Amino acid sequence: MRGWLSAAISCRCPACREGRLFVSPWYNLRRFALMHGECPTCGVRLEPEPGFYFGAMFVSYAFSVVVTIAVIAVIYHIFRPASDAVYLIAITAAIVLLAPLNYRYSRVVFLYGFGGLRPPR
Repeated sequence: MRGWLSAAISCRCPACREGRLFVSPWYNLRRFALMHGECPTCGVRLEPEPGFYFGAMFVSYAFSVVVTIAVIAVIYHIFRPASDAVYLIAITAAIVLLAPLNYRYSRVVFLYGFGGLRPPR
């Protein structure tokens, strides 16, 4: 059985840690957001209650703040006298390019943290 960190990074079910949470890979931009309703391996419901993933929006916001701070730090250390436009363009590009991963991992973190799905003993 996988460890919880390995399972979370590879977007696996928190109950069995084997079944995939998402239907297609993250780079499939047409279908990156599609989740299985139930785990294909153990059959546990992946949406514990209606509107459960509303809370993942706050995790996504936190991820975006981290990305913004990282981009600002990198630009500041590479281009010391950078204009505001450089920061704005770089931050916007980073957030847009990382949106599929942000979406997925915010749901994974929220499901692992608040889903109440535990592996069998």
